[in-house]
This record gives sequence, structure tokens and C-alpha cells, in this order.
Amino acid sequence: MSAERTDLYCEQGATFSRLITLPFSITGYTLRGQIRTEAHKTLVETFTCTAASVSSFTIALTAAETAVIPTTGRRFSDVTRYVYDVEVLAPGGAVTRVIYGYFIVSPGITRTAEP
Repeated sequence: MSAERTDLYCEQGATFSRLITLPFSITGYTLRGQIRTEAHKTLVETFTCTAASVSSFTIALTAAETAVIPTTGRRFSDVTRYVYDVEVLAPGGAVTRVIYGYFIVSPGITRTAEP
């Protein structure tokens, strides 16, 4: 199975969650995924991966986690692009990348406290 290229969009400071459905059972599998500045570069955030059914799972970040993802823009259109992927690990040890792409973050405006 080839990994699916899907770019994900996230608003800084908002809760992020996506459901991913696979064409096979993930019962007994381990799930993991990360966001980085570039492949093999600085880790930005790690997804919480949770099985939703026999063949689907969610990847998620809390509002607090997305709030600290750095953005460089001053306007909503000034998005910051990161890279991500998600892998499933079979009980026997085989690792399969199932989804990857850009993780695109738009800057947040509202803050809970001013500096």
C-alpha cells in the first residue's frame, strides 16, 4: 500500500483532529505521527493517535499544542508550512507510512494573555 499524500490545514490555537480510514484492520497496531520543520529536522509537535474503529483512527492536537506551533505570518494568508507523516506499526514489527504531506498553519489572533 502506498502512503496517501494529504495536506492538512490547522489554525494556530484551535483544536485539531482528523479521522483517517485505512483499507485494512489496525487491530493490535501501534500508531504514531509527527510534524517537523523539514524531513529529518526539528520536531514541532507529535500527534495523539487514537483508534476509532477496526480500520480508522484520529490524529489530534489540543488547542494548547497548536497555540505554540510557530508561525511567521502577520495575516491569515501568511501560512507556515511544515511536513508530517503518520505510520502504523504491525504487531510483528513492520512499519507502514499511511499518510503524509504538508501541515499548514495559519497564525492565530486571539490570545488568553498579553505579553
